[in-house]
Formats: sequence, C-alpha cells, structure tokens
Amino acid sequence: MSGSADALTGAYQPEQKPPKETSRMKGTGVVRFSDHQLKCMIKTVNGEEMSIIARRSATNPGVLDPVQLDISPNNEAGTILAGLSGYIHSLAAVEKKYDAEFLSIVIRFNTSDANTKDLLSQFLMLVDQGN
Repeated sequence: MSGSADALTGAYQPEQKPPKETSRMKGTGVVRFSDHQLKCMIKTVNGEEMSIIARRSATNPGVLDPVQLDISPNNEAGTILAGLSGYIHSLAAVEKKYDAEFLSIVIRFNTSDANTKDLLSQFLMLVDQGN
C-alpha cells in the first residue's frame, strides 16, 4: 500500500527504461508485397522496426502481410540495400479523413533472417555516418 502513498506524495520513482536506439533520417525505399510495390519515405529506423510514410495506392499491404524492403539511406541512389524482410506491424491513415492520401506504416524486421540482419546493420551504420 505504501506504493500508492509514495505515488501521491512524489516519493515513488517508476523504473526508468532506456529508450530504444532510433535514428531519424532521410531516406527512400520501396516496399514490395504480393505483386505490388509502394514507394516510401523513411521516418525512423532501429534494429527492430522502420516507420515510413507512403502514398496510398489502389492496392495496399495489410497488417501482418510479409514484405520485402529495398532502401536507400540519405536518398543516395548508389547505396541501395535490397531484400530486407519483415511484416506490416501497423498501418494508419496520416490524415483524419476517409480518402487520406498518405499512410503511416510500421514494418517489423525479420531478425531471424541472416541477410536481413546483415543489411540492417549496414543500413544503420550508413545512417550513423550520414548524421
């Protein structure tokens, strides 16, 4: 019961978790799913997931759909990393209207795939060099 009293008096200090390493950067990419693809802009990335913005199209991926990513850090066309595997973790309209033009998508990486782990570490290294 002292935990509740401590919370009210300000003596309670919740356990502080370190923030996830997240890089904000400029970059572009292509999300490939089924027989379709979406061009995107990278918002944030860390070792587990990537947050992107994409223009809505006639066919969009669904939550939990597997995807392949081809990404270019810092908009450098000569530095394209292709074949990162993952799945759609979340997808939401950016604007608050039914005909929203842009989607905010979070892709979780398949970190059990050795190729994806390697490409992701290369990408994060390039991001660190660019910032």
